[in-house]
Amino acid sequence: MNTQTKAYFFAILTVLLWSTVSTAFKLALFHATSIQVLSYAMLVASIILFIFIVISKEYKKICQFNITSIKNILFQTIILYLYHIVLFLGYSGLPVQIALPINYFWTILLAIFSVIFLHQKMTLKEVFWLFFAFSGIIFISFGTTSSHTTIQLQYLIYIGLSPILYALYWIFSTKDTLPAITKLFFCFFLCSICGFLNAYILNQDIIIHEKSIYPIIYIGFFELSIPFILWYYAMQYTDSITKIATIPLCSPFLSLFWAYLILGEKIQFINIISLLIIIIGTLMLQKIQKNKNK
Repeated sequence: MNTQTKAYFFAILTVLLWSTVSTAFKLALFHATSIQVLSYAMLVASIILFIFIVISKEYKKICQFNITSIKNILFQTIILYLYHIVLFLGYSGLPVQIALPINYFWTILLAIFSVIFLHQKMTLKEVFWLFFAFSGIIFISFGTTSSHTTIQLQYLIYIGLSPILYALYWIFSTKDTLPAITKLFFCFFLCSICGFLNAYILNQDIIIHEKSIYPIIYIGFFELSIPFILWYYAMQYTDSITKIATIPLCSPFLSLFWAYLILGEKIQFINIISLLIIIIGTLMLQKIQKNKNK
């Protein structure tokens, strides 16, 4: 298995796990606030990552941290926490069918930022097929959004900030040499502390309902810690970020499938067309990349 094949493997596994995020969060939020879910899920994720650190003996690398390393961790923690804050605020005032496509614009921004910050090259054909694949997300929103939906500008601004912050997080993650698992552990742990402090400042109850415990544990394990590690390695193995940038675009359709299977929400025919558009865009982009490498 060559390095690019490994990148595809890790990216696809990440998408399969990420696709369950909408259903898992919905189940958790039935009996808990967004800050509660975020705080406890981040805590669970940090515990899991700590176990990985102990097993892999990566804790030995902590002594290699310097002032620059600490600054990078704090900076990335701020970005990651702000991302989740604006994401939840956006979802609180918008239908999922509108918030989801806007949030997934990070996949496009990731490829664009890789050109700006990492000096990777992108042809006009690649740009076209990136946006072609993303148009499948737009079709999903058309197929599921009610015509009676009222949209407030402030929530659009919140959700519009989320893809910018998320793409920046991954770009800056690739620009440092900190051990991946150790860095994620500190980021998640600090995000959890920020969440509890936020709840305290807002006078929100820290004790969660027992029915939210299992969904939160699931989120911490299968939505945060493991997928973050898998996507990080996908980013490290790929020789061009644009090769994997469109793969997460399949996640929204899979999210609809899980919602249908677990929550009983219906999948409309236009969503199937959307998936085909996403797959065609992804395959064409990968074909261009293969031709460039010949």
